[in-house]
Amino acid sequence: MKIVFFKTPKPKQFNYKPIYYDAEKEALEERKRQLGINTGDGKNPDLKSMLARNWRRKERDPARKKSSRMSLFIFLIIILFLLYVFFFI
Repeated sequence: MKIVFFKTPKPKQFNYKPIYYDAEKEALEERKRQLGINTGDGKNPDLKSMLARNWRRKERDPARKKSSRMSLFIFLIIILFLLYVFFFI
């Protein structure tokens, strides 16, 4: 007979499967799905032409130019006001 005063327990084993969630990757895949881009092999010859077409269309948008001019105008007014405050007050 064996007398044991201190019994060392065996370590508990468990199956832990880490879950990794990449929000940026999910957003990119969702955007690709919405645009209809095929992500099968990663090579899409129409992707380059589609991006160029969208870029040109955004450049020609008059509302975009108007908002850009307005933001530039507001930025200049703020700069002039700050210069006035800094030098004259």
